[in-house]
Amino acid sequence: MAYQTEVFMSYLDYGSETSVVRARGIPLTAANFDAQVALWEALEDAISGTTEVALGNLVKLSIGHAEPSGLSAPVSALAQREAKWLVHYHAPTTGKKYTMEIPCADLTLLDPNARDRMLVASGDGATFVGAFEGVVRAPDDGAAVVVDYILHVGRNT
Repeated sequence: MAYQTEVFMSYLDYGSETSVVRARGIPLTAANFDAQVALWEALEDAISGTTEVALGNLVKLSIGHAEPSGLSAPVSALAQREAKWLVHYHAPTTGKKYTMEIPCADLTLLDPNARDRMLVASGDGATFVGAFEGVVRAPDDGAAVVVDYILHVGRNT
């Protein structure tokens, strides 16, 4: 049995606290390794677009191995791990719903017509959705997923 790939991205906020983004994808093999790593790096870049470079530094990416970035805490006091994007998505094969959190949300990406959600029709929001749907798979059956919406939430951690 092939196991799904689990990817962890650790982000550091202004107060030097860390939060983890966790997602699953298809099993890594020698034949797909380079392509899968490229897709995960595209998702990492897309997440950076939703948190801004100054908000929440990625300090570790783990795709079967750890890659510490060596970055220190962000310089912006707005980089707070308690301000999060809550990504709501589902597996079309089963209809099962899932969520994933991204720390240090860039609130300039809020949709002016739905003020609690990320604008995903264009810009960094659309880039994130494309990268997410291109690599993330449903935890229970490995099927491709569809993003439903991305909600801004505040979390006491």
